[in-house]
Amino acid sequence: MVQYKEYKISVYEKILTKILNFISYKLRTEKEITSRLDYYLRKEEKSSEEKNIIREKILNQLKTDGYINDLKLVDVYKDSISSSNKRRSVRVLRKTLENKGLGEGEVSKIINSLPEDYEKTRAIIDAKRKLNKLSNIPIYIKRSKITSYLYSKGYSPDTVRFVVDSILTLQ
Repeated sequence: MVQYKEYKISVYEKILTKILNFISYKLRTEKEITSRLDYYLRKEEKSSEEKNIIREKILNQLKTDGYINDLKLVDVYKDSISSSNKRRSVRVLRKTLENKGLGEGEVSKIINSLPEDYEKTRAIIDAKRKLNKLSNIPIYIKRSKITSYLYSKGYSPDTVRFVVDSILTLQ
């Protein structure tokens, strides 16, 4: 009969594995990683001093291995925004980036790298899709529905007025 040694995984190894799994799906900001790390540590029955030691050890390990790098994330995110099919207004994009934990400088860098007509082109695509759903409706109702739809998507009032006027004059 074969006897197996019982191998106990330390808390550090267990949480590090969970964090690496979390990071493997997509690039994460330091804020996202630390909040997930804190979530995993809360579940463990250790003293707060031990949890802090484990937390610092994992964060240092991730930084030295290059898993935590917000500047790299900014560059990748900047490239992916323009090629993405998701239509987001600049306001929604800014809020998303701030919620990810990026600083004001990084957010401004991404927003400033967008083409000047970024928001207008995205809003025109949104408005045309909405307009296709609104057939056989009087034009003043179409105007109202498209306007409120674009506002709900976070587009600026100037962009909404420009897009609604240009879309509805083409009809």
